[in-house]
Amino acid sequence: MNTFEKIVFLEMTNKQFAKLPNSEYFELYKKLDENEKNHIDLNISNEIHEIWTWINTKQRKEIHKTKINSIEEYNELIAPVSEIILSVSKEFGITLKNEVTEQFKNAVTSILGKDYLDQFMDGLK
Repeated sequence: MNTFEKIVFLEMTNKQFAKLPNSEYFELYKKLDENEKNHIDLNISNEIHEIWTWINTKQRKEIHKTKINSIEEYNELIAPVSEIILSVSKEFGITLKNEVTEQFKNAVTSILGKDYLDQFMDGLK
């Protein structure tokens, strides 16, 4: 997993669990070039937020005609999702719902280590 993918992973997990970026995020962010930073700041973050909103906000029938339950449904029914978001979501079990899957735990452990996972899980309590 390259630095850009790690940033997308952290962006998605931060959004999924309503967490603010931490030192790990900022250290990785510093390693991005200006184009990657702009792409994260102007596109990816906004796209993740929009998808999260569709999945987690109660939809009003007079405004939203479609209930979205997943990133894949958003991609199919609302708007195309960036390949990087689809890839990271599928590979690491990120749903943008407030849930922790075994696939997600394994991904966090393999990418950031067991200590990071333990701290992360403690922060959710």
